[in-house]
Amino acid sequence: DIGEETGAFFLGFEDDEGSLDQLSLDRLHALLAPANLVRGTRLVFVSACHSQPAAEVFAACGVPHVVGVRADAKALFARHLYLALVQGNSVRAAFEMGTAALAGTAPSARMLHPAAEAAKFILLPAPPPARASAGGRLSMPPPPPRDPHEA
Repeated sequence: DIGEETGAFFLGFEDDEGSLDQLSLDRLHALLAPANLVRGTRLVFVSACHSQPAAEVFAACGVPHVVGVRADAKALFARHLYLALVQGNSVRAAFEMGTAALAGTAPSARMLHPAAEAAKFILLPAPPPARASAGGRLSMPPPPPRDPHEA
């Protein structure tokens, strides 16, 4: 969420007393990075409105697959993402299946533009860009570094 007073992004959690604990991005990074708390974590799904900033913190701290949501169509996307993962697909393939399922949904009163909603999902870190060859055609980069989401 975005704080009304500061305008800064935070993740909202409930503390022991039931009050809102606004975990800022700086605090999130300070908690994760030094203690190496993400070691062994393979996938983080930040399911919050405007979650890209938090997703970037998890990716910067070493999580190899981070899905951030910039949409209100989280449930449909998540269902297809997790189903594809359970079926043994790579994270990249599962992500693409989730966005394709969302984009292919019929427009409704709750979701007027499904394709636009599907475009709001991100997968970090981004894959290496394709390079243009001398002939103007695109060619894939040499094997290393490869897309970490294909593992």
